[in-house]
Amino acid sequence: MMFTMKSKWNVNPTDPVTILRLISELEGASYILDCFLSDNEVRNTNLTDFHSIKSRLRADHVTINTMLRKFYRLYFKLNKATDEKTREEIIKACI
Repeated sequence: MMFTMKSKWNVNPTDPVTILRLISELEGASYILDCFLSDNEVRNTNLTDFHSIKSRLRADHVTINTMLRKFYRLYFKLNKATDEKTREEIIKACI
């Protein structure tokens, strides 16, 4: 069974390059969240709000890093696969 996606987006879900594109976006989001979390300056906000925002950002950061681990594993499995059918089976098993 082939996964269908909009062809105008030029995305093939069984191609390792597609997974690399997703990983790249997630790495960027993780880096930006990490910058927010490591910023110790509190500008124009009260301390309670700042800690509340930081706690939500921490939860988002954990979620994104969990997704990153999952997609890195998927990428390496897909990269080892030699044919389209094997790649489709790998994706079915991961989803």
